[in-house]
Amino acid sequence: MTGLRFGLATGLSLTLAACAGPQTAQPEPLPAPPAAWSTTADTSDEQPKLDWWTELGDPELDRLVARARLNNADLRAATANLKAAGELVREARAARFPTGTIDASASRARTAGAALQLDTVGGPAVLPSQTLIETGATLSWEIDLAGRLAAIGDAANAISRQESWLRRGVEASVAASVVRAWADLAESERRLTLLTERDHLLADVALRVDRAQRIGGARRDELVDTQRALGALQAERPALETARRNALRRLATLTGTPAPSGVLDFAGLKPRDLPVPQFVRAGRPERILRFRPDVAAAEQDLIQAMARVRIARADLYPRINLFGSLGISAVPDRLTDAGALRFGIGPMLSWGLFDMDRIRARIRSEGAMAEAAGAHWESIFMTALEETDAALDGLKAARETAGIAGEDLTRATQLADMAQVRHRAGQDSFLMLAASRDRQLIAATGALHAEHAALSAWIDLQTALGAGWRD
Repeated sequence: MTGLRFGLATGLSLTLAACAGPQTAQPEPLPAPPAAWSTTADTSDEQPKLDWWTELGDPELDRLVARARLNNADLRAATANLKAAGELVREARAARFPTGTIDASASRARTAGAALQLDTVGGPAVLPSQTLIETGATLSWEIDLAGRLAAIGDAANAISRQESWLRRGVEASVAASVVRAWADLAESERRLTLLTERDHLLADVALRVDRAQRIGGARRDELVDTQRALGALQAERPALETARRNALRRLATLTGTPAPSGVLDFAGLKPRDLPVPQFVRAGRPERILRFRPDVAAAEQDLIQAMARVRIARADLYPRINLFGSLGISAVPDRLTDAGALRFGIGPMLSWGLFDMDRIRARIRSEGAMAEAAGAHWESIFMTALEETDAALDGLKAARETAGIAGEDLTRATQLADMAQVRHRAGQDSFLMLAASRDRQLIAATGALHAEHAALSAWIDLQTALGAGWRD
C-alpha cells in the first residue's frame, strides 16, 4: 500500500510539474482615450455617418460609389477572403464533433512464408495467394478537457471578424477614392472653365493692344507683356486637361472598367459643385475603438494571438480521444461469415510528456507574439487618434482659408462691377476694365482651389474617422 501511495504521489507531482507552463506576459491595456478632440469647431458628438458622401447631395456620385462597391477588384478580393475565413470557423466548429472515415479496399496478395518461419511448425513453405476485401468505418471524438478545441474555435472566430473589418476598411477606402476622384474631376472642369474665360479676355486684350500699338496708341512692351500673360495662361491648359482625364481614369478603375475605354465612357460626366458640409459628425474619441476598421482589425488580431497561447498551453495536458471502429475483412466468398467481422471501441490517451521543452518554448513564443499584437493594437489606436485629431484641425484651417479666399473673390467682384460702371460712363478705358475682370477671374481660381482643399480635408476627416463601410 505504501508503494502504491508513493507511486500515485510521484505520478501526480510529475503531472503537475509538467503542466505548470511558463508564465507569458499579458498585453498592456490601451491608454484611456481623451474625452474630446482638441479641435471642436463645427463638429458634433453624433456617430459618424457611414455613407458620408450622400451629404454632398450628388446622385451621380452615389451611383458611382454603388458601382464601385459592386465591381471593384480589391473589394471582391476582400469579400473572398471573408468567405474563406467563414469556412475556417465552420471547420473549427466541426472539430468539436466526432470525426470518422469509411474505408474499403480489395487486394490480391501473398504473405511470404519464410518471414513467418512456417517450416519450423510444420507449415507450408509457400503460402497461397488470396484476394482480400476489407471495408469498415472508424469514429474518433476528442474530449476537450484542456480547452484546446475551444481555443481553436475562438482563434477562427477572431480571424473571421478580422477579415470582416479588413473588408470594411477596403470598402471605406474604395468609397473615399471614388469621392476624391469625383471632386478632382469637378475642380478640373471648373478650373478649365475659368481658364477659358481668362483666355478669351486676354486674347481680346492682346488684339486691342496690338491694334493700338500699330497706330501709336500703345507701347511695344505693353503688347509683349500681354502676350506673355496669355502664353503663360495657355500653358496651364494641358496639365488641367490631363488632371481631368486622370480623374476619369481613376473613376473607371475603381468601378471595374479598363482605364483606356473608361476615359471615353465617363467623358460625358458633368459633376456639380460640391460644397463642404457645414457640420461634421466626429463622435467622441473612444468611438474610434469600435468604428475604425484598422483599429477593430488589430483588436481581433490580439484576440487571435491570445487564443493561440491557449492552444499552445493545452498541449501541456493529456489529450483524450474516444474511438470506435467496425469493419469486415475476408476473402470475397466469406464476407458474411461471423469471423469476418472486426470491431474496437475505447478511450485513447496521448501526452507529449517528453516533449515539454518544445511545448514550453512554443508557449513563450506565442506569448511574445500576443504581447506584440497588443502593442500593435495600441499603436494603431494611437495613430488613429492622431490622424483624426489632425484631420479635424486640417479641416478647420482649410475652411478658414476658403473663407478668406471667398472674401477676396467678393471684393474682386465688387471692384470689377465698379470698373464696369466707370467704363460705361467713359471714365475708365477698356484695358482698365479688362485688368479688373482678370483680377476677378484670378481670385475666382484661388477661391476654387481653396474650396477644393477644404473638400479634400473633409474627405480626409471621413477617412480618418473610418466611415464608408456598410454595417
